[in-house]
Amino acid sequence: MKRKASGCLLVSVVLAVLFGAQATWADAPDLAPIDAVLGRAAADLGGCALVLVHDGETLYAKGFGNVAPDDSIAVASAAKWISAAALLTLVDEGLLELDAPLSRLLPYLSDGGDPDYKAGITLRMLLSHTSGLPAVVPSLYDPTLTLAQRAERLATYPFETQPGKVFRYADLPMQLAGRAAEVVTGKPWAEVFRERIALPLGMAGTNYDVPGPTQNPQLAVGLRSSALDYSHFLEMLLARGTFEGRKVLSPDLVSEMLRDQTREVTAWSRQPYALGAWCTLDPRTGLPVRFSSPGTLGFYPWIDLERNLGAVFATTAGADAAGSFVAELQHVLDGLFTPEPTLFPPG
Repeated sequence: MKRKASGCLLVSVVLAVLFGAQATWADAPDLAPIDAVLGRAAADLGGCALVLVHDGETLYAKGFGNVAPDDSIAVASAAKWISAAALLTLVDEGLLELDAPLSRLLPYLSDGGDPDYKAGITLRMLLSHTSGLPAVVPSLYDPTLTLAQRAERLATYPFETQPGKVFRYADLPMQLAGRAAEVVTGKPWAEVFRERIALPLGMAGTNYDVPGPTQNPQLAVGLRSSALDYSHFLEMLLARGTFEGRKVLSPDLVSEMLRDQTREVTAWSRQPYALGAWCTLDPRTGLPVRFSSPGTLGFYPWIDLERNLGAVFATTAGADAAGSFVAELQHVLDGLFTPEPTLFPPG
């Protein structure tokens, strides 16, 4: 069996083929240092879990304290990465385009103030936070509205910056992207996500019902998932769009998703951004090699292209409290796994 992970048990250490030779148990990395970090993290945070995937296998799935790897919890902004992928499946099929004006699907983008600006907003701008729309507005999260109603109202807010010129991390723009998905599929966002991401990736405990069932799902922050579920998504990205033999995204769109989208814009953050995720650049090449989409509640997923490694650290204690332990885990993992040439270096 490929995965036997559940609860708080370390489920498997998978042998890999290293440097052309069949691995032995001696070749498997010693994961005891990870246990030590997580034990200290749980003492400070009340509980945490970590899942590691490497070369298509689950190496580690363990929980400490009051958090287990299969616990479904609110992930806050870690939702952005998953939502972006779901939208890109529609690009794969030709139902949406990254660089076509969305006003052809959402006519109200051509109405009101600054019509020329709004009419030119594209999906790429929404997913890379360069649309120029406000980050957050009153009633953005109103559960009494449908996504269709909310998107039309959000489109009435004035621009803060010119579209395509400034990066500003935001929640609001992804609601417009979600509504465009509903228009081209004729299905509610929950169904779009279930069919295109949750089912093919086996993410049974993942949905947009945060804080509860709603017709106005929050694509940017409203996801509930587990470390195990989310690790399937990371494994798909590392496998260039496939999971257990099922295609979810094309390799070209995975590469596009994992590309620095903010090189040519003004940004309030020094860290560059891809589509739905932050990226860390290799100082030698300037190419993105690590991607992450941390949530404010302490849920922190990332992938390391140089090591073909994905990891999900989960806690509910908050991002500030979790941050030092995530940094320590990344340092430990950097020492345990030897960097190899990037499988598909994004441009």
